[in-house]
Amino acid sequence: MGSLQVFLDRFGPSNKAESMWLKNIFTFIHQHLSPAACGSAHSAADQSPAGASCDHSVYELSVCVVEKIQEKSCLSTSLPVSYRPLSVSELLSQQHLACVSNLSWSTNQHRAWAREAELSLPGHRALPRVNLLLIGWLREGRGGEWRLMDSSGSVRCELICPSHLWMNRLVFLHHWNYIPHDASGQNQDRAYLELIGSPVLLCPRAEQGLAAGVGRAELDGAVSVREAAGLLRNR
Repeated sequence: MGSLQVFLDRFGPSNKAESMWLKNIFTFIHQHLSPAACGSAHSAADQSPAGASCDHSVYELSVCVVEKIQEKSCLSTSLPVSYRPLSVSELLSQQHLACVSNLSWSTNQHRAWAREAELSLPGHRALPRVNLLLIGWLREGRGGEWRLMDSSGSVRCELICPSHLWMNRLVFLHHWNYIPHDASGQNQDRAYLELIGSPVLLCPRAEQGLAAGVGRAELDGAVSVREAAGLLRNR
């Protein structure tokens, strides 16, 4: 039995949509985050004790990703099939408008956030919501900036209170804003992600519990809806 079938059997999709969603997650991990993809995407930091988990199989990574997605999803009995994984290169080339993604929001929660944000900043519109999943390694870039990286490329990240325990770790981002430089899709170096929620560490290791705890203490609740209004953009 192949690893894909074992993966599908583990989660027991209840319909065709869930089965296809699981297959897409597995394929994405294989193409952008698997051991085969590590060599082309990452620096010598992979070989350090705190480096990324290139030694995990596609099956192990896929199981970990789906479990973490389920923990953060607002859906309690089904998989979030409306959300799709997106590589960094696809984000930079396809997403030309500023947007927000939050896997934990229900439709009503998102509407309430948008309504309060727009009331806090009259004349501006809240960032439109997109159902996208971002997964990759957090790396150090030029000048000490943080970057999210997969086998396709990297994008700059802005964090409120970054923890060194996240560096060189494979993460899943469940709540973020994306700010492209402009609507033309050119000069992608100016695009960046604003990490609103703590990154979710994947592939557990001894320090994961500590890192997650630090992240929650520093970030959760750090940006209220009213404060988030300052992140709104005129579109």
